[in-house]
This record gives sequence, structure tokens and C-alpha cells, in this order.
Amino acid sequence: MANHLKDHQRLLEKTNQERLIEDNGEGSEQYQEAWAILADKWYQGGASMLRVVHPKKKPRNGELTADELARNTRVSSDHVLVENFFGRVCLLWKNMHSTYKWNEASFDPFTRTCFALTNFHANINPLRVDYGRFYRSIMGRYASMADRERTRRASVQRRCRCRRDARIATDQNIRMRLSFSPSFSPKSL
Repeated sequence: MANHLKDHQRLLEKTNQERLIEDNGEGSEQYQEAWAILADKWYQGGASMLRVVHPKKKPRNGELTADELARNTRVSSDHVLVENFFGRVCLLWKNMHSTYKWNEASFDPFTRTCFALTNFHANINPLRVDYGRFYRSIMGRYASMADRERTRRASVQRRCRCRRDARIATDQNIRMRLSFSPSFSPKSL
């Protein structure tokens, strides 16, 4: 996040028209000119730079208060809506859940179009839980693809090391044979 802080700040900045909308959400006093980001609880630290809303982690050897648990429940319910929406995006538009292979310059307009059409689709057909399941299945597929790639890479590296070790052993074996073989010397004749 820190690498793209300026981009995030620019994209979250409210327009003049959006500033007229009442915003009394978390962090609205401190960040009056920006929209909030809904993040996972593993994504800690972003709140120091941007307006980030995420569930509070349980302290080490401690418990959360009743207010913190209630807040986490509210944040989690918002999180489910976001997962359902992204599930709908992935269900409707294959390019949104696979590797984008088109022209890089067309990525932003294409993405904006997909999200606008998905917003329209969500207005007509309300979001349901099964879209969230679809999104989670896609995320699981990404994780399994990453695991397969790590396993494949480790296997390639292991084979490479074995070949290198065999080459080194062969070279050492040849050197050992040459060092013990009787050498031919013209003076001995």
C-alpha cells in the first residue's frame, strides 16, 4: 500500500459533488476529503496513512470488548456485501477473474465498464450469498495456482541442483582419475 499511497489518495478523494453527501462513517472526522477502504484484519497499518476500516484483531492474551465485537460484526457484514459484489463481477466478466492479456492501456476503461455494468445488474438482481461463494472459489483457485507454481519451481530447482551436483561429481571423478594415471613423459624413452 505504501508503494502506491499517492494513487490511493488520489482515487479516494471526494469530488465537490460527493462532498455534499453526508458521511458519518468511521474516520470521517479525520479524513473529511476521502472515502474509506474496507480491508481485511490482516491488512493492519493502513489506517495510519488512509481512511481504512477493518475489523479489530484480538489482543495477545486478551479479549475484545463488547463494543469492539459489535463493531467487528458490522464491518464483517459489509465485507460479505463486498465479497458478494466481487463474486458477481467475476461471474459476469471472465476477464475480471483471469489474467488480463489485452492492451494495458485499455485495462482501466474495461474495468470501469465491467463495474458499471455490474452495478446496474446488482440494481436489477440483488446480491446473494452464492456470488460470495463463487468469489471465494476463484480466490481459492488463485491460491492453488500459486501453490502449484511454487511446487513446480521447487521441483525445477531441485532437478537443477541434482544435475549440477552430478556434473561436479563427474568433474571431480575425472580429475581424480587423471591425477592418478601414469603420465607419459618423452624423457622416459
